[in-house]
Amino acid sequence: ENSNVYTLNDSKALWKKLLEPIMDSAIHSKGVYFHCGVGADRTGMIASALEGLLGVDRANIDMEYELTNFSTGWQSLAGGIYRARTYPAYKAIMTQQSNIPLLYGLANTFRNRWVSFALSCGIGIDKINAFRAACIDGTPDVINVTVPSYTITNTLTNVTNSNAAQSVDEYHAYVATLTANHGYAISSVSITMGGADVSQYYSNGTINIPSVTGNIVITATATEIE
Repeated sequence: ENSNVYTLNDSKALWKKLLEPIMDSAIHSKGVYFHCGVGADRTGMIASALEGLLGVDRANIDMEYELTNFSTGWQSLAGGIYRARTYPAYKAIMTQQSNIPLLYGLANTFRNRWVSFALSCGIGIDKINAFRAACIDGTPDVINVTVPSYTITNTLTNVTNSNAAQSVDEYHAYVATLTANHGYAISSVSITMGGADVSQYYSNGTINIPSVTGNIVITATATEIE
């Protein structure tokens, strides 16, 4: 990615893309390797999020970040910049972490702010719990939350929707393909989410809503080809 440091203000879709393959690898007992140009900032941010989900506390994550300074050739690679818990970029990211909104009644803990962040990126609680079970010795506590789901209503005239789902969990993506019946062509499509128009998520027959935050209503019409 064209970034020197990931922040929690980056898109949720980017964070889901970064975290989910690593979590999936661990869940399926597969080795996984992630890195960046130097191995401190982007790598460190991903490691912080993953360890936070596992319940590693802030003090230990701070120390692990600082251990990067002992890497061979580190100073020449990093332009002489020492990474410490007082490093402005790191402090800024951890300030963002402390302000993550807690979701679904989760208690205010360092771990639960990371859990809330992952949930807001569309990573399901079942996957978070499976990742924790794969990486923590013994039997870790299961994080229980009730994630709201939103209805999907199709009002289609001479159009079919490839996605038969009638609901979708909050913050998850909704993807579907609209196809006109034989002998017809799609003439109009409108989509609302939570009552607001989100038709911008439709293009050339495909609906791609990256993060669902309300009930979805899809209205599409196809007219006969003359």
